[in-house]
Amino acid sequence: MPQYEFECRKCKKVFTLLLRISERATAKIQCSGCGSEDVEAVMQTFVARTARKS
Repeated sequence: MPQYEFECRKCKKVFTLLLRISERATAKIQCSGCGSEDVEAVMQTFVARTARKS
């Protein structure tokens, strides 16, 4: 499940949520600090870990 990072525009708290891709489009995301729904997604880096082949 992907992790999404958000920043609250009201209290400026940055928080992370684990959401399914289908949930991300329809979820009503609230700040974990103040409860505001005025949040914006923060760009994250993506890292893929794979098994090393010999």
